[in-house]
Amino acid sequence: MTNISPDGKLTIDDLISFLDTVEWYDNSRIETIQACKRKAYYSQIGPTGTPLAKRVGDGAHFGTCMHAAHESYYTGWSSLTETARRLNGVRAFQNAYSELFPNGPQRPIHTLVNGLDIWDCYCDACLVEDRLYRPVDPEIGLVVRVAPRSHEPVFKPFWYVGRADGVWERVAHHDYFVGELKTSSGGVERRIKSLTFHRQPVGYVFQVRELVKEGKFPEVNNYLDIKGSFCTVMGIQAQKRDLDREYFVLSEEDTEDWRAETIENVQEWRTRRKAVGEMGRNWKHIYYKETEECTKYGLCPYWDLCKFGVTPDSLADFTIETWNPLIGSRPAPEHVEISDPGTIRISR
Repeated sequence: MTNISPDGKLTIDDLISFLDTVEWYDNSRIETIQACKRKAYYSQIGPTGTPLAKRVGDGAHFGTCMHAAHESYYTGWSSLTETARRLNGVRAFQNAYSELFPNGPQRPIHTLVNGLDIWDCYCDACLVEDRLYRPVDPEIGLVVRVAPRSHEPVFKPFWYVGRADGVWERVAHHDYFVGELKTSSGGVERRIKSLTFHRQPVGYVFQVRELVKEGKFPEVNNYLDIKGSFCTVMGIQAQKRDLDREYFVLSEEDTEDWRAETIENVQEWRTRRKAVGEMGRNWKHIYYKETEECTKYGLCPYWDLCKFGVTPDSLADFTIETWNPLIGSRPAPEHVEISDPGTIRISR
């Protein structure tokens, strides 16, 4: 365990060092493993033993700017006017944009002007509805230790990492939902529907429920008061303004199924890694390609490695993978709180 200061807080550097010493997974890692074993190999292991960074496009960067604005807007909910919070969101968007788009965007939908207009429309659209819920925490980082329970077969524990878009109380019902904010250029209604069964929001609900069980979320007494996911999708077309929000109630069975599926995915990945070098097996046969993924969202970032092979030239364009879901390319939190055995809650 990473050293903890007397007040129980870690610096962000401590947290990064901690994750360097443990086996951890997140939604991106598991989804990549499920989608294409070869892509997961390049991004999590690497042909020279060093994970290779995935190239992130303008769409992801634009979404990061919206996340920055969203978090800033809902911080100070009870102490600042809506106008002040909206301006804070604008500043947060601009700051993130200047860092992530130093040479400008490739497409009109990702311009600064379009982003700020979308943000302003979001604030206008949510003015009335925002009175119906309270942001308990506008953004929360989670690290949950997944270990065998008394009735389960023994397996080596691992850590699951995530960063959710807040925890929200429905004031009239006095229950809670975990936030999930997405941007979409392909249709808001379709994206909302895709989140109904998506692993990411289900995993966040599981993690927050674990927080409650461990007493690290004192605002909530019963872990089943975390009812589900509160998903917001913002359309980012250049001319059209579109927004939708949905509550998805998740049962305990839903999150327990997610946990069991995650354990199975990790165990299978471990078996695959262990098989490398056994009986002269070729790593390419173990980490095989799923060719439907090669051009699913444009070219796979590892296209050249698969097409031309792993050579010094094909590796030269890649940097070391250093991204993690708690930090990513967003501003780092001031500190985190941690206690054994299981969960880290990021706090500002």
